[in-house]
Amino acid sequence: MPQHSFYYWKTSFAYNDSFSQSEIKKLGLHHFYIHYCDIDWSENMKMPVPRGSLGYEAYKSKYFTADSFTPVVFITNRTFQRVSDDWCDTLAIKLSNKIHTITGIILGDYSRNFLQDSIPEGEWVHGGNVLDSMLKVISNKKEQKINEIQIDCDWNEGTKAKYFRFLKKFKELNKDKLVSVTIRLYPYKYPTKVGVPPVDKGMLMCYNLGNITNEATLNSIFDINELKKYMDGGKYPLPLDIALPLFSWQAWFRGGKYKGIIHGENFTEDTVAFKKITSNFIRFNQDTVINDIYFREGDELRWESPNQADLEKAVGMIVKKNPAYSRIVFFDWNENSIKRNEAVIQNIFRHY
Repeated sequence: MPQHSFYYWKTSFAYNDSFSQSEIKKLGLHHFYIHYCDIDWSENMKMPVPRGSLGYEAYKSKYFTADSFTPVVFITNRTFQRVSDDWCDTLAIKLSNKIHTITGIILGDYSRNFLQDSIPEGEWVHGGNVLDSMLKVISNKKEQKINEIQIDCDWNEGTKAKYFRFLKKFKELNKDKLVSVTIRLYPYKYPTKVGVPPVDKGMLMCYNLGNITNEATLNSIFDINELKKYMDGGKYPLPLDIALPLFSWQAWFRGGKYKGIIHGENFTEDTVAFKKITSNFIRFNQDTVINDIYFREGDELRWESPNQADLEKAVGMIVKKNPAYSRIVFFDWNENSIKRNEAVIQNIFRHY
């Protein structure tokens, strides 16, 4: 039976506690992909460095780590454009150590918090006795549930040699775990050209399908017609799980040129400041400041969010092409996105 999961992509476990507890139970979730950190190239230090690391108040993660979870690390493609061949091995060593450290903190804090809530304070015994022994047992038991580590990187033909060298070393250092990687749709369709990563499995990322910088793009996050173009190739050489989008954003344009991504509310009603010009486009009538962002008269925002009916159609198409999947995963855990899409999430989980 396939497992259902979510990506947790925040840098801390600051969330609506009651919502998370009830929603995890309602959706029957027993697994999460937890974003540990990013790795990016530092021009100042001339080496890869971690950024956006998960906060260490790990005991707050109890609803997301109560069952199994998979650590995920995102590595920028420019890291492999700039790093030396030898440093690929060093990066694998350093990243393995960092993942182990964060995992230890999550498991240790979770276990200690659990035990301290369960054992009266007067009965705590340290120095290898009751509390520490129980902590070790719980941590070891939970460690066994972490049987996978995932690396997220949008590599290309120019970086595949270094990226694959890094993956081989990383796999060598983590023999007791499955190592998975994210697979974007271009390398999925053209594995001979872009290469097949030397790992155990992949996660097919079925989103970010269009060119967000083009004002004529209908929906850069998810367009089922664009997705179909990638489904006509042969069978991919790795087992694949399936990741689908829940997130939304607004693409900002000025004079037809892309300015950036705006996160936040969808402007659905005309106001003095802006006018709705299509179902997903608004145009500002005057200079306006919203959430400390200065918009000029004539600026346009394109609202982008996955269409729920298209998501359901897409899953059937992807599963038919990749029937050996073991997980259906949504990106990412966000209260507003989940509430907005709860019906389609439940329907997909019910049928796949």
